[in-house]
Amino acid sequence: ERQSTFSLKSCIEKYGEEAGKLRWQQRQDVWQETLKDKTPEEIDIINQKKGTGRMNQLFNRKPEMKNIPGILYLIKFYNEDIVFWKVGITSRTIKERFGSMNKYNLNMDIITENKNMTFYECFKAEQSILNLHKDIRINVNYNGFKTTEAFDEPITI
Repeated sequence: ERQSTFSLKSCIEKYGEEAGKLRWQQRQDVWQETLKDKTPEEIDIINQKKGTGRMNQLFNRKPEMKNIPGILYLIKFYNEDIVFWKVGITSRTIKERFGSMNKYNLNMDIITENKNMTFYECFKAEQSILNLHKDIRINVNYNGFKTTEAFDEPITI
């Protein structure tokens, strides 16, 4: 919430067009310098926390998104080098969401696909699952496939 009060728009409204843009950019530059000093693990934690915030912002800006049909899924991704389980939500089909994983050299098995929920219910369930299994949660960056919603051992949802 604190960060949402320091947007480019709010700076322009408060300080005027030129001074507002300058003040906002200076703060962005400081944040980027601070980020460069963090370890990859610290950056991963920051990115995990941002995910929840962005979704909450979406629901606040577009409340109608809460009621569209959603899918809560659990997928096992694997190949000869890596295996992980990813939980997630989508308003599309799994095939539309992921297409072919060939470009990442990953196979996938759909473990669970719950289609009987609203998008908001999916989001709440996903957050609960991520919190429940936080001790085995991992961040994946494999051949360009990135996710912060993964686990290094099987889970059930």
